[in-house]
Amino acid sequence: MIAVGATSMCDERKSPTSCDGEDWWGSNYGPEVDLAAPGVEIYTTDLSGTDGYVSGNYMSYFSGTSAACPNTAGVAALLLSYNPNFTQQQVFDILKSSADEVGNYTYTNGRCNDLGYGRVNAHRAIFDAADDMMTISGPSVVCTSDVTFELNNAIDTITWTKSNNLAYVSGQGTNEYEVEAINSNVSGNGWVQAEIRSGALQPIVIRKNFWVGPPYVDEMIFTNGIEEEGFFCTSHTGNEVEYPFPHSFNYFDIKVSNISGTQVLYSKREYYSNTSTELDYSALSPDYYLVGVQGNNSCGTGTWNDTEVEWMDCLFMEGMYYLNLAPNPVTTEIEIEIMQYDGEPIDDNITWDVEVFDFSMNLKSKSNKIYSNKHKVSTHSWKEGIYVIRAFIDNEIITKKFIKE
Repeated sequence: MIAVGATSMCDERKSPTSCDGEDWWGSNYGPEVDLAAPGVEIYTTDLSGTDGYVSGNYMSYFSGTSAACPNTAGVAALLLSYNPNFTQQQVFDILKSSADEVGNYTYTNGRCNDLGYGRVNAHRAIFDAADDMMTISGPSVVCTSDVTFELNNAIDTITWTKSNNLAYVSGQGTNEYEVEAINSNVSGNGWVQAEIRSGALQPIVIRKNFWVGPPYVDEMIFTNGIEEEGFFCTSHTGNEVEYPFPHSFNYFDIKVSNISGTQVLYSKREYYSNTSTELDYSALSPDYYLVGVQGNNSCGTGTWNDTEVEWMDCLFMEGMYYLNLAPNPVTTEIEIEIMQYDGEPIDDNITWDVEVFDFSMNLKSKSNKIYSNKHKVSTHSWKEGIYVIRAFIDNEIITKKFIKE
């Protein structure tokens, strides 16, 4: 149920002293009022002929909340004609959010006792409803052949813009916009954007992001079998290269070459959704090598990204320590495990200390003389964010971060 009050033609609550001059009635007001609508001298239908208030079929002086209520119901019906799937609550929410705060009353949290959430505005209501429904559909990859992006459920005036790596083909001002890559060499993120304007209302802006041209990866992440980043181990398995690419592709080729790039020593291919791969190749000596990644999608094959990476004999780290954290991210409790790089457990006679700080380096937990290689810390009452663990063992300080969710 929606409680509707009446307004005069001066956009104020109808009262005996409002500007309309009808001093014999006024509209009720108070905390129960949800909305208001025009309710003075409303043009409406009449009974035909002499049976009605006037001799014709229409009258121009219908007044009262009996006029304001069907006005509001008409805007609700207009919303449902635009989207029949709207629930009652959704219709009510749009009516409230799109109402105009008129009458020079004090609106607290969007409402006042005189007019509720304000006087209904059919134009703004439909525009707000469209904001929730309008989407841009189209391909996730754009090549040199023209493609179409469609603004679904479009209303009013549309102005399209695009990223600089796209060429305009056709459709400006319509709900179908055609573009293509500016040439076959371009490779990168792209977008199209629709700005929808309706009268003096704040425009709606909708953007769709996608990839233009063949794949190219400008960042790679290297991890190894000893839980470190930035180098590989000749003495351990688990060397992995990650090449983030959040768009569709057919495959990525991965290769390892000598530092001059003249000889490919190892190669493999990863298909579809894989954006990381383990380099299952152990015949390299400690040295610097080139790791290359090249992708293929519907536009073709991209260029190689070759990055210099060091292969190290990680056995030289024997006697040094690292931390395993589980789970990470954590919700209620994290387990800290301290390990030697050679895979051996720590000596039973060695104790270690651990401190946990939030990202502002406020101490959250501290434990001394831990004999086991595992230690649990409760994070149940901690705020979400990044935390830092600092462990002390054999004159070493080991740090590692974790995320609290």
